Formats: sequence, C-alpha cells, structure tokens
Amino acid sequence: MLIASARRESNELRKIYERQYGLLLCDEVQHIPADITYKSIKENIKTKCKIGLTATLVREDDKIVDIIKYIGVKL
Repeated sequence: MLIASARRESNELRKIYERQYGLLLCDEVQHIPADITYKSIKENIKTKCKIGLTATLVREDDKIVDIIKYIGVKL
C-alpha cells in the first residue's frame, strides 16, 4: 500500500516536471537556495517567467546570489 502511494506521487511529480509553464510564482523566495528546493526548481521545472515573493530577502549565507541568478533582481 505504501509503495503504491509513493509510486503514484512519483508519477504526479513527473507530470508536473514534464510540463512547460508560462509563469512560476514562488512565495518565501529566500528559501529557494536550500539544496533540495533549488535543485528541484532549477533542474526540473521549465518556465518562461519567474516571480519571487518575500517579506524578508535575508540569508545568513552568501546564497542570496543564487536567488538573484535564478529568479531575478529585487524590485
């Protein structure tokens, strides 16, 4: 039962990753440089335009550059 559920979730993720999106809207964009999130978004989700939202664009490491590279500059 657990294996079937995991397989179903994996198939759903594959469907999401195979699509081409016009817009990716990310909330709490300061979390994007986290290893698993960044890898998932950067390598798997195909999109033409990205918008990132946050009230606190602050990180204690220097990965803020990764946000700017992937999402864009702060407005």
